[in-house]
Amino acid sequence: MSLSRRTFVAAGVGALIARPVEAMGRKPIGGRLRLRWPYATDAIDPHDLFDPLAACLGTAIFNTVYARDSRGRVYSALAAGLPRQESGETTIRLRGGLRSATGRRIDARDLLTSFKRAKGRTAGVFLAMLPSLRMRIDSSDALRLRCGRVDPATLAELLCSPLFPLLPGTYDPRRPDGTGGFKATLLADRITLDRNGFAARGSSFLDGATIRSASDLTSSLRAFEMERDDLGWLGLGLHRDRAKARPFDFGDVGWMVLTTGDRARALASPGVAQQLANAVNVEALHLGLRPREGLQRGMPWLGEPTSLYYEQGSAHLRVVAERVAAQLSSRGHEIRAASIEPARWRRLRKNRDYSLAVQFVRDPRLGPWAVRAALAAVDRRRLAEEIVSRKTRRAPARPAHLLTANLRVGVLGALSVRGGIAAGWHMPAHVHGGGIDWSNIHRL
Repeated sequence: MSLSRRTFVAAGVGALIARPVEAMGRKPIGGRLRLRWPYATDAIDPHDLFDPLAACLGTAIFNTVYARDSRGRVYSALAAGLPRQESGETTIRLRGGLRSATGRRIDARDLLTSFKRAKGRTAGVFLAMLPSLRMRIDSSDALRLRCGRVDPATLAELLCSPLFPLLPGTYDPRRPDGTGGFKATLLADRITLDRNGFAARGSSFLDGATIRSASDLTSSLRAFEMERDDLGWLGLGLHRDRAKARPFDFGDVGWMVLTTGDRARALASPGVAQQLANAVNVEALHLGLRPREGLQRGMPWLGEPTSLYYEQGSAHLRVVAERVAAQLSSRGHEIRAASIEPARWRRLRKNRDYSLAVQFVRDPRLGPWAVRAALAAVDRRRLAEEIVSRKTRRAPARPAHLLTANLRVGVLGALSVRGGIAAGWHMPAHVHGGGIDWSNIHRL
């Protein structure tokens, strides 16, 4: 394999400058990683608080304007510097020469449309951090965005979150285009990642990766055990551990939750959903989730026979829904897992026109205070915005399932990024926690 000088510089020098280095030795460039996981692969929306694909894969495709180092300090990633106040306004100036993976030029207009796009989607609840946000392009500088009278530190904090990456103005979830280490192509049954030669923070070491959509929670383990894949999602093998494979556990990226809608009637009261979730033995049902800590009061479903909805296309949600339904059902109070088309589910969720549902909620990576806001967004957007606007930035960290007493949301367990990696590969955790540092994966 031959590499152009530009590709070598982008992959090698860019990586050394822009991301932590584990050793000064030269890292091999090339190779493709093979894996599969139980999530839909036909669309990815980083501004969607409920998108598991964005939670697991977003850092491979997208970059944020600001980021945190291993000590939690904010630094400029795609900006020319930290936000600064000029003439009474806070401004952000992007780095010059930014391009997306398809070669599209990136400037302040794209940052403006990214803000507007996030506002119209579920990530928008966190814009309540900045009630005075007023955005406009600087008339004398196409790379500068004026943001009104907002606190520069709070603005930088928000733009560190993976819910607020910098996207091209024409972003399409089915044809994603970002500034990360990989260019992504999404199909119904797989995702292909290829090295992004325009990556502002350095291209990936890998040529790419192929991620297939799995039909259940065992497909990845089976393929990994049979040495068809290089990464095993959630384990080291189905029947036995793969020889010389190493386990990894890179933390949690969000939570699987059980929610109650208005059709649950009296059981739609705040706090009931968590009692229902507490009755589910996550570990014994092998749901691929990190179980809740401690024992809390649980209760079975005592309502009328009903459906437990899950969004079509996610095998993981299907497995969770089927096993939760079986665990909570009893004679005369049966629950049946039922898939629902995404567009229809969004309508029912907005109007709370259902009895029970399971869904995924991302960790916004904004600190302990933001966890309750993310969970509240499943219940009511206005409630989530109220929590964000209270400025409870110093709230102590608490397990997610202890934050739902006043919500119609019950935490079943955390979605953890864990499993096994084959011998001959190095796969590090993302420096910001909760996931894989995709661009830094390389062969040994």
